[in-house]
Amino acid sequence: MKTYFLCMENELIKVEDKKSSVACTYQLQDKHPICLAADPFNQQRIYCGTVGHGLWLSEDTGLNWKQIAQELPSKTFTAVVVSPTKSNGNVGKVYAGTQPSTVYYSADAGSAWNEWSDIPSMPSSSEWAFPPKPHTHHVRSIVEEPNTGTIQVAIEAGAVLRSQDGGNTWLDTKEGHPIDAHTLKTHHKAFKRIYAACGADGMIISERAVLESFDQGESWIATGHGLDTKPYLYDLAISSNDPNTLIVSASENPTTAYNSSSACSSIYRKDGGYPWKEVTKGLPQSKGSLIASLAADPSQYDTFYALNNHGLFCSVDKGETWDQIKIDWKKEYLTQHPRALLVLSE
Repeated sequence: MKTYFLCMENELIKVEDKKSSVACTYQLQDKHPICLAADPFNQQRIYCGTVGHGLWLSEDTGLNWKQIAQELPSKTFTAVVVSPTKSNGNVGKVYAGTQPSTVYYSADAGSAWNEWSDIPSMPSSSEWAFPPKPHTHHVRSIVEEPNTGTIQVAIEAGAVLRSQDGGNTWLDTKEGHPIDAHTLKTHHKAFKRIYAACGADGMIISERAVLESFDQGESWIATGHGLDTKPYLYDLAISSNDPNTLIVSASENPTTAYNSSSACSSIYRKDGGYPWKEVTKGLPQSKGSLIASLAADPSQYDTFYALNNHGLFCSVDKGETWDQIKIDWKKEYLTQHPRALLVLSE
């Protein structure tokens, strides 16, 4: 059975796909969910960050939710991830990023929190600004490289910070690093490798729409060849078994990415050293499509998922062709940009 969690603008949809039937339930209504993470040590434990309504936890795969981290000053949690290697029994260490940009961590499923207090005072912080609201900024993405434990934090916009000692000390961003990494990813088969799908970076130089580091974030190289017509990226997913098979969601600019009246977004795939190529078979037309959230199936190695304003789509051939998963799709979703997608496999 597959379980999907879809972050829509005003609610979280839980979709249970049992092959013979698909059932949807609607949760966290009017909480504006924006990010999701499952605990790899217990996938019944799921975290959901929201805009203005705090951080939420389910310990029964989304049947029930409770608000946690209520003592923290921010009520907007823009990134959440659970360490793939650090745990206390069956409780993974969770990292949560907020607006304004601060990162907290908990080793007990969110009962107690500590702050990495160096992050808000990094030298580059004076230049951090979120373009639509330049008076503020936020943590956009957090990853922990599973082989080395290096933690990377993307600030929207202005920096990618990193720690090589579990968060005790932090290294500031440098020239040549991503300035607007919308998604950071790692892969268990790619030692020291970090992937970044970028926004403003690609708008400046299209090949910098995708940036990769092969040395834990010390240096970055541009690998976005082929994305010149749609260099503004939102999300990136990597095959669960192959660190060189990737897909990204792409648009020409922020307006065509997020504005339903002028939406024109696509999915591109890359296999090995070949350039990025747009894929269309089975997907809705790019005109009218808001930029998608993406996920790789954790157990079926050639399978990817994409979520946009037209619905949820699945590819079982490494992103080359797609089929729509038949679920109830409300009319209001056609003008909404889904923020995140989580896929669980039993």
